[in-house]
Amino acid sequence: APFRVGELELRGFSASQQAAATKPAFTPMQPEQIVGNTSAKRALLRYVDRLALYDAERGFNPVLELGGLPSTVLFDGFPGTGKSSLFRMAMTRMNMRSEQVGLPARYVSIDPSIKDEYYGKTAKLLTEKLALARERGALTMLFFDDIDLLLLARGDPGMGGSDKDVLNLTMQFLDGAFTVHIGNSQTFAATNEPTATDSALRQRFHHREQIGGPEDWDDYAALIGIKLAKQIKQGLVRVAGELPTPMQAQGSGAGGPELGARGLFDRAKSLISASQPPTPAKLSWRELGELCAEFKRKDPRFTGRPIESVTQKLLAESADFDLPEEWFAQPELFLQKSYDEKVALVRALYRPITGEMIAAELEEYFGSEQRYADDARVQRAERVAADLEAQIAARDLM
Repeated sequence: APFRVGELELRGFSASQQAAATKPAFTPMQPEQIVGNTSAKRALLRYVDRLALYDAERGFNPVLELGGLPSTVLFDGFPGTGKSSLFRMAMTRMNMRSEQVGLPARYVSIDPSIKDEYYGKTAKLLTEKLALARERGALTMLFFDDIDLLLLARGDPGMGGSDKDVLNLTMQFLDGAFTVHIGNSQTFAATNEPTATDSALRQRFHHREQIGGPEDWDDYAALIGIKLAKQIKQGLVRVAGELPTPMQAQGSGAGGPELGARGLFDRAKSLISASQPPTPAKLSWRELGELCAEFKRKDPRFTGRPIESVTQKLLAESADFDLPEEWFAQPELFLQKSYDEKVALVRALYRPITGEMIAAELEEYFGSEQRYADDARVQRAERVAADLEAQIAARDLM
């Protein structure tokens, strides 16, 4: 429709509705909440602090005059090693620094949702997102999570037109002929399969770091403590010994006797009497940590994610109760009490989590993963055998 203002006529405008920009929500993560990955954690904190030195008036970061602020960072490691936690830690730090320096912080996440069925629209959507990282008046973090799934390598049989657009635009953005880094943004990527990414794309990430997650007994013990922090505070976790903190765990895993996983689990079972419930101070934090470290030595994929699954199962076992019907029939018993009183009443229903319970769940999880791996090997062997049989039959037909 034409718009006329006096003698001026304007044509070609399209109406659109633009929603107010929302700040992405994420769970804050402090450095002391992350176990292991000491080198990556130190590097990310330094990079965020240096980004915050960006001079918006000059349009350049003084750190870039001498170096020490790479524009791209690539993390690779097994699932559950802490890549996403490290990114959340960096965003938490960025929020704090942006308030201190008076510059807005922006977080741009590139995920498969940018791929559109209409050829050409994918490139438009990606260009719009990448343009946010080029704005000179803000501090920006750009994230490619599971970049091997998002950006297929050239020659991949599943690569379509939108995949080529995404790969080409991303490489030009990271290090193309017209790319200028001014020190106000940084691009992060994470992958479980680094060799699955395009080699030219991989070469554009200047800082690469392998993320291993928890390694030593104190790493695992500290991680279990973090996952059960609320229960520990309420006195619902009964494990002997001193629980190491993530800061204490860094670089202190050596020394002391180590028990095999089988021996530790047998010890855990021997401490559980059939005639009475387990009592405190039987299995220690160190023994639980050694059990996890032993599993890690047997299977490198036993990372931090199994601890999350195990603790969730333990919480379900601890909360194995039905609510008293009287709480609903007689409001004065629960519903009309203060919040703190309600928490105290609910707490009394929980079963304490003991070291023996933790060890048993760890053993069960590790055993199930080994069973899944064995089943997968058998299935692969059956498929290969079927292919061989088909080849033999084909030769007979010939």
